[in-house]
Amino acid sequence: QITSPFQSPAVQSGSVSGLLGGEDLLFSTLIGGSGQDSIYGAAVNDDQEAYVIGDANSIDFPVTPGAFDPSIINQDAFIARFNNAGTGLIYATFLGGSSIDTGTAIAVENDIAYVAGDTYSHDFPLTNLLDDDSDAYLAAITPDGSDLVYAVLHGGSEVEYGNGVDVEAGYAYLIGSTYSNDIPGGTSSKLKGFAAKFSSSGNRVYAVTFGGQNDDGAYAVDVSGGLAYISGYSASRLWGIGSVGAGDGYFVKLSPVGEPLLIRKFGGTADDYATQLAVDDNKVILGGHTSSTDVAVTEGAYGGGITDGLVSRYNLETDTWDYAAYLGGSSSDSVFGMVVDPGGGIQITGTTSSTDFPVTLDAYQSSLAGGTDAFVVRYDLAGSDPGHRSYASFLGGTATDTARAIEVDLYGYSYIAGTTTSSDFPTTPGAYDTLLAGSQDGYLAKMSIGPIPSIVIEKHTNTADADLAPGPTILYGGMVNWTYLILNTGPVTLSQVAVDDNDPLVVPNCPKSSLAVGESMTCTATGTAIAGQYSNIGSVQAVPPVGPMVSDSDPSHYFGALPSISIVKKTNGVDSTQPGQDILVGSTVNWTYEVTNSGNVSLGSVLVSDSDEPLTVVCPKTTLAAEAMRTCNAQGIAVGGNYSN
Repeated sequence: QITSPFQSPAVQSGSVSGLLGGEDLLFSTLIGGSGQDSIYGAAVNDDQEAYVIGDANSIDFPVTPGAFDPSIINQDAFIARFNNAGTGLIYATFLGGSSIDTGTAIAVENDIAYVAGDTYSHDFPLTNLLDDDSDAYLAAITPDGSDLVYAVLHGGSEVEYGNGVDVEAGYAYLIGSTYSNDIPGGTSSKLKGFAAKFSSSGNRVYAVTFGGQNDDGAYAVDVSGGLAYISGYSASRLWGIGSVGAGDGYFVKLSPVGEPLLIRKFGGTADDYATQLAVDDNKVILGGHTSSTDVAVTEGAYGGGITDGLVSRYNLETDTWDYAAYLGGSSSDSVFGMVVDPGGGIQITGTTSSTDFPVTLDAYQSSLAGGTDAFVVRYDLAGSDPGHRSYASFLGGTATDTARAIEVDLYGYSYIAGTTTSSDFPTTPGAYDTLLAGSQDGYLAKMSIGPIPSIVIEKHTNTADADLAPGPTILYGGMVNWTYLILNTGPVTLSQVAVDDNDPLVVPNCPKSSLAVGESMTCTATGTAIAGQYSNIGSVQAVPPVGPMVSDSDPSHYFGALPSISIVKKTNGVDSTQPGQDILVGSTVNWTYEVTNSGNVSLGSVLVSDSDEPLTVVCPKTTLAAEAMRTCNAQGIAVGGNYSN
């Protein structure tokens, strides 16, 4: 459900109002030093470890021991790799030379970070900048951040901007914008887009530029099957395709050798920018912003203000734009990050200053907290939510916050990265850094905004939820009944549901191997109780339609009771056998009864008696702990002859 228009309540100084969906924010951390630091790109590996790239202006920026570049000169790029809990850094390093260096984009494969940006440094690592204007760069960083695999420059005699990077099978694709006519593949001195492909050793495979008589630029790249899809802004004719208005968003599809296979533009009569794109099967999705009020959208209307976000989708099979929508409120809104999640949803992030930006009822943050906030939105074009937005939320504090990147991991969790000047930017307890260190820091937030396949197991022992020892007490040799309640708690059907137990003698029996959304089943297993403390673990795993296997486990315990008791009777302190000791008739006889609990459980109602019924045996208590001993006593008068009891 959507709540729009939205009127923002008053914001209390030093706090963020409207934080409703606390369970959505899994972790949120800042990173920076005492100066101004920014994040512009993010990536995540299969182990749910997030990487970020940006610009550092702080001499005390938190680089880690052993980093490739531990010191900063002027402005450097930085790259940081977080652990999967967001509580610490695996590495953080500067990257740059003695002049100004920026970090704008990052992609990860096999834990190698491929990073892009631009540099004015003649001594940029492993390269040689020959002129005084900036070149784009591409660098590959080892998994521990201690060295470079390679670094290359790409440019000509004028200015270049490295805006995007992607990697597939070791080949890295660098895209950006250039003013140089002598850049590899260059044709004119107008601003134009460029693309270059590099091998795993940093050798250039191809280089192309695209542009015309006016200004053009390339901002994002997504590679699939060796085909590079690139988006940007064009005010020119690109390979014969003109613009509807002043300038349009576009995407171009390049072959594995850099030949243009397809170009399409989208926009209205004003300026339209495709700052992001994502490829999903036979669909190319563009994200950006527009000042055109007449874009041919399939739903919604221009929200007002200087710009609105713009999301559009092109169907490669039908050669048509099959979806387009504005995104925003009555002020300025822009899209800067986009990704397709495992459930097919389109997740986007960006920046808004609109108090009436359309958020959903389950938003983590329901109101604009400062002058400018980040936002995160998920589109489900197969769903029935208003505006096809299944989730939409602000993210920010009481100052200025921007979001520049969003990525999802294999499980569907979202990672949003950007920059904040808010001392009250939402962070989570235990995160790597929760305090704004300078006037501006980068941030990384992990959120759950899309469908996350999940399965839960709840194991019981003889009906008891015995997660902790000792669990129920079961008589040695008695029957043990285990039940395994399995529940599909995610939004998709799960198949190949398999339940197992870490005790090889315990084999669960289940009625089915697939579970629909919200469906549950109970599996059973039996066994014979052994003596002493026992534990085993039930596990379940299942396969969702997309993404990796999901799993869960639950321990269970019981205590196998083996009761046993023994008694040693003594007469006047002696363990007597027949005929026993001689005692003078009429003398007092003292009997002791040493009762020992020789089992492994406590005993109650312990009663000691004697075959000589007139004797009264006195015991200090009627309970006896395991392995404990109690002495009971009785007294009588010796009689003549041989006596036994």
